[in-house]
Amino acid sequence: MARIHTLRSSTVPCSETATTPVNITTTTQVPVLSDRQPVSREKGCWAATSERKYYSLGNVHVKRSLRPSEFHVRHSGDLVVPHQGKERLQNDAACLRFIRSATNIPVPAVICEFEDQEAYYLITEHVEGICMGDLSEEKRRVVEVELEQHRKTLWSLKSKRIGGPTGLVITPHRLYCYADTLDLDLQDASEEDFVFCHNDCSQANIIVDPDTLKINAILDWEYAGFYPRYFDRPWYKRWGPAGALPSEEDDRPRLLAFFRTWTKKSNKQNTAGPAPVDSDPAHVCRFKWARSRPLQKGKAGDDKPDGIKPNFSPGLTRPIKNVHGRS
Repeated sequence: MARIHTLRSSTVPCSETATTPVNITTTTQVPVLSDRQPVSREKGCWAATSERKYYSLGNVHVKRSLRPSEFHVRHSGDLVVPHQGKERLQNDAACLRFIRSATNIPVPAVICEFEDQEAYYLITEHVEGICMGDLSEEKRRVVEVELEQHRKTLWSLKSKRIGGPTGLVITPHRLYCYADTLDLDLQDASEEDFVFCHNDCSQANIIVDPDTLKINAILDWEYAGFYPRYFDRPWYKRWGPAGALPSEEDDRPRLLAFFRTWTKKSNKQNTAGPAPVDSDPAHVCRFKWARSRPLQKGKAGDDKPDGIKPNFSPGLTRPIKNVHGRS
């Protein structure tokens, strides 16, 4: 049987255990669900993936990590363990707070975050609007102008330290299958060489007012932090994932090389020092994409430098509309 956390009036962000009432801006109930309860029976739960569950409850949006008992199992029998499931939500919350305090970029306000029975919850305000990907090409071009300004604002934020505002280093999603192999004990730069990058700025993560075309919120900052500028590719220029399509340059070898040369261990052995970080991101192709059309899979023998696996996606489908604007 589901248990309930009652969230009462306050405006102070908080991080509490599940045994203590959590204060937010309105009286809302957030279900803390028993393991393996079907999504269809969970109040307010509108989506679930192999890593997360999502809820829309009144004027709040909730996403949480899966509990170990909820991990998916592949046909091979292997357990799908989400990489840095808790840490990514923690970084998301830290980045949202940092961006709201340091810039005028529109992002959802963090209401609270807490852990309950091995699941980490992040609760943010509800934001009205539609996904940028649901606009016409002409209207998307208008939104891009504002996005480019926000991007410049992000790049004006600099640091000597790699990673998020609290020091968490979350590798971009396109390096997901290599994340467990990377040493993330990284050295600092001698100067403030790293700029703030979103690292997942796709059309699905841009919520827009359909009438004014103003951006209401930029979502999903879990991979964000201070990195070389070339990490932050303009994925919003076309529909699709935050990863190279077959017609685009695969920049994963470059990103992997960065992490390998900036480890403290590697730099002790590298008298030339780490690689430069001030070059621009790789180009992203702009084209009209048939959203329901699956990507063409490459051949098994496709060559990739540095042992890189082909960057394929089984298909692209439209996201559920109005992620932060559902009624």
